Amino acid sequence: MVMNIGTGADLQQYFLLSVISYLAMQNEGPRSIDLHHHFFPCSFDKLKKNMEVGWRTPEGNLPWDPEISLTSMDMVGIETAILSLPPNPLGAISSEDCDIARANNRFAAQICQKYPGRFGFFAGLPFLKNTTGDYCTLIYMYTNET
Repeated sequence: MVMNIGTGADLQQYFLLSVISYLAMQNEGPRSIDLHHHFFPCSFDKLKKNMEVGWRTPEGNLPWDPEISLTSMDMVGIETAILSLPPNPLGAISSEDCDIARANNRFAAQICQKYPGRFGFFAGLPFLKNTTGDYCTLIYMYTNET
């Protein structure tokens, strides 16, 4: 397959197709992969954030843990879920924000190690306007085991 990857959308599509192809080749037969699976470390206090912005999470899903996701995944035939945190649109640029992102990435990495083949994760970034912190987080994720 030849793709023109000149735009960000094309690059995203190429990346997702690459991930899907790679994961599909790991086992014989079709597999379902959830590429948008939010996780919420206890430190995230999802219930409080829900109340602040008016979101609702189904009963029984908070506090979140991997077993909740695995039960849901098994019910609908999802073999692998790629974990991600929702972006942080609010906040301030700070070293604390970078520390929180790093802790969340370590938490996600531990889940992936505990449940190999069932979870992967996209690295979480600090406050989105913290471009230096975002860059440092990406460099850290590529050069260190979390």
